[in-house]
Amino acid sequence: MRLDYLQKYDKNFPHMDLTEKIRLHALSRADLEAETLALQTQVKQLQSQLASATQIAFYDSLTGLPNRHGYDRYVATLRTLSRTSEFQVALDHGRGGGLLIAQVDIDHFKSINTMLTHFGGDAVLRDFASRLAKGTRMNAAPPDGPAKGAMNRCLGSLIVEQYMVQNGMKGSDLISRWGGEEFFCLFPLCYRNQHEARAAYDDADKIVQRLMDRIRSEPIIVPVNDQTYENIKYSVIGNPDHYYQSAKLIDRNGKNVALPISASIGYAVVSWEELMSHASEDTAHLFRNVVDLLRRAKETGRNRAVTVRAAAHDNRAAIHVYEGRALHKTTTAEMLS
Repeated sequence: MRLDYLQKYDKNFPHMDLTEKIRLHALSRADLEAETLALQTQVKQLQSQLASATQIAFYDSLTGLPNRHGYDRYVATLRTLSRTSEFQVALDHGRGGGLLIAQVDIDHFKSINTMLTHFGGDAVLRDFASRLAKGTRMNAAPPDGPAKGAMNRCLGSLIVEQYMVQNGMKGSDLISRWGGEEFFCLFPLCYRNQHEARAAYDDADKIVQRLMDRIRSEPIIVPVNDQTYENIKYSVIGNPDHYYQSAKLIDRNGKNVALPISASIGYAVVSWEELMSHASEDTAHLFRNVVDLLRRAKETGRNRAVTVRAAAHDNRAAIHVYEGRALHKTTTAEMLS
């Protein structure tokens, strides 16, 4: 071995004892290459184990979506980004936009489990989660997705997406499953300055409408066994008292049920200042309001999205409800009645 290499080795690893140094100095080039290869293999194994542990810790095993821990990690990462000078300058000191928060709940999911058993319920959850995930802007089709082009996006939006991906996220938007049929969605809304921030509410409405349209785009096809098939045929289809009376049975290439699906959504826009003002361990505050809005959507008929925000003309609270046709508003008094 070259003397200069050994001297450099001794200098860089002074903590090794003499016996270890003598052993390493005696190694041939082939021995060193073999040890290097073994270490590289070990590193790859550790990286694979870390990836598996991360998947278990932060992602839901049934749907593949981030779980509660994944949600907390996302919010913590986003909060760290929102406090950086780069982000604040891009968004006019953090006042250019906010964070869309939506709670999504499958309508009458208990009836699905009763009708299809938990195996069918799991199939519905997987399909439903896939539809929500396709509603993120990274996965959206033109003109809402990346194909729209970076020229039409503000710097803050690009900073968010790049930062989140660098920190292990799958994009700027988050769709997470909290358990059962309950999902939370977070969409950062970034604008060049605070004067454009009012557009966040309109963009939030459009994003939620796209989610609702995607959820209800077509029935979910679920395989069922003979007994479940017969039970649905005689006790569900055409039964005016059953929520899924319009389900259809398919027996081509095996027995299936085509289940029309709908969901209720409560959503709101939180300012960047509010996101930064709360303690890092307090992530629950972000969805306290949308829980009440989801309850309102359930109580007023389901299959709708509800939000409350200040009306631009007189600063009174107004409720916005999307039912598949258009967004319409109700005054606060009507909302509370």
